[in-house]
Amino acid sequence: MGNYLNHDVRDLGALVIGLDAGGTRTRAVLAAADDGRVLGESTGGPGNAMTVPVPQLTDHLTEALARVVPEAARTRVVAVTGGFAGATAASEDDPGTGRARTALTEALRRLGVPTGRV
Repeated sequence: MGNYLNHDVRDLGALVIGLDAGGTRTRAVLAAADDGRVLGESTGGPGNAMTVPVPQLTDHLTEALARVVPEAARTRVVAVTGGFAGATAASEDDPGTGRARTALTEALRRLGVPTGRV
């Protein structure tokens, strides 16, 4: 489950999300955009962009994100970044990068998190 620090969602300003999607699990961290203060962490299923089918990868990302970002705060996310096993950040043409971006964009869309700065 998500590990929320003692913050009322009404007190949260702009938020950022960091993801570490590996072969055995996906870790999501929610932080305050202004000072990087960690507000919560959660995990989901495996996130290797080349070995996990995109629908399942999308479900794992949705699971991890839903646990860490309170529903009332989801529209306050201003940036999402992460690393995915099986994806190469150096190339947008990399198949793993395309699969990771597709799954992440869909997971964010499902949750109502803005996708403009992924």
